[in-house]
Amino acid sequence: PNEIQQQPPPNKKRKKVAETLGVTSVEEQICNPIVEILGGISTQNNVSSSLPASSQGDAALPSSSNVQYGMCKFHASGREDMDVRMLIRPNSNTIGRPFCVQLIDAKQALQSQEQLNEIIDRINHTASSSNNTADDDDDNDDSENSTKLKSELWHGQNPYGVGVCPEKLGLAPATAYSNLQSDTESKVKHYGCHCWSERILPKGDEESSNEKMMMITAKLFPELKLPLTIQQRTPLRVVHRRANLVRERQILQLEAWRVDDHHFRLEMSTQAGTYIKEFVHGDLLRTQPSIASIMGCKANLLLLDCEGIELTDSPKSQT
Repeated sequence: PNEIQQQPPPNKKRKKVAETLGVTSVEEQICNPIVEILGGISTQNNVSSSLPASSQGDAALPSSSNVQYGMCKFHASGREDMDVRMLIRPNSNTIGRPFCVQLIDAKQALQSQEQLNEIIDRINHTASSSNNTADDDDDNDDSENSTKLKSELWHGQNPYGVGVCPEKLGLAPATAYSNLQSDTESKVKHYGCHCWSERILPKGDEESSNEKMMMITAKLFPELKLPLTIQQRTPLRVVHRRANLVRERQILQLEAWRVDDHHFRLEMSTQAGTYIKEFVHGDLLRTQPSIASIMGCKANLLLLDCEGIELTDSPKSQT
């Protein structure tokens, strides 16, 4: 036979964590609409036009190294733990997580602005937002505040919270992926942390309070000087798969807000590559100094959000 009957190899490394938790992944929310709008991805063999000659002198059958299967692959700049959300602080100049999507052998070419607009609307769930009837307006009035809050935290109205910036999504050159990786260590990341303290927290000043929290930075960290340089040995939770090294990182900004006697919110800006969870609880003294060591008591991180990224030169696409 002159044709190869070969199926694409199964992706055995793909994890089913999202299905286990009953949620969807960012990759699914972004790639699936793109594939649908472009009519799908080819599952046929794409054989290279330049094939090595066979030892018998005839044209050789293409080997597996000469076969490329169609795909829609999602590449993001950096990574977080799976329980960390990617948000953007209201009234912030920071961006979301830069990404690019690699399309190989799509059934239709992505080349028009109309296609891009349709992809953005499909991902952000904004295609029907302008078609709401008058009857729907009454129902939407009750959720106006929550909708406004959502729009400040992420793009669009995707119920899973996945959205892309309409002004930034566009066609990119093949070098976009390498640019994403080169920017990994050069960015500044902003975090919001909900933390617990073993010790009762001090009261803040009424002048620095908002409706729910009082700023306690000066009272909680009276001798703190920023930027703060910390030494982090590879955390115990990942040391089985990463080199056991000591890495120097910087905490650029740090503010603390009192929630109640034992809970507080930390807002911080850090150098990329900082282990935030370990910076809070100290990781059995593997991170020095830590929030726990500065406070002189046990502290732990309960919830963590990445609330913005700063890049010197931002790639064209961002989540």
